[in-house]
Amino acid sequence: MSLRPLLVALVLAGCTEDGPPPAAAPPPPPAAPRPAAVLQEVRGAVTAFHRQVGAPARDGTELFPGDAVETGEEGRALLRFAGGRLVSLEPDGRI
Repeated sequence: MSLRPLLVALVLAGCTEDGPPPAAAPPPPPAAPRPAAVLQEVRGAVTAFHRQVGAPARDGTELFPGDAVETGEEGRALLRFAGGRLVSLEPDGRI
C-alpha cells in the first residue's frame, strides 16, 4: 500500500483558498499600575521621588509603591491613600 495518496490528502486538507489560519491574537497589555496615594493640599517646598528621581510635587501628584515624598522647611502635604486614609506630612518630613 502506498503512502503517497494519504500524504497528498493530508497536504490538501491543510490548504484552503483563504490561506493559512489567522494567528492568535496577542495578549492584552498589562494593566496600568494604580497609585498607592495622591498628594493633596501641597504647600511650600514638596518634592515627590519616583525611581529616586525628584520633581516638585503639586496637588494631584500620584504616588506609587516605592515612591517617596519630602517636605522642605515650610512644606506641607496631605497624602490620601487608596483605602481612604489620610496622612499629614509636616515640614522637614519624609515618607
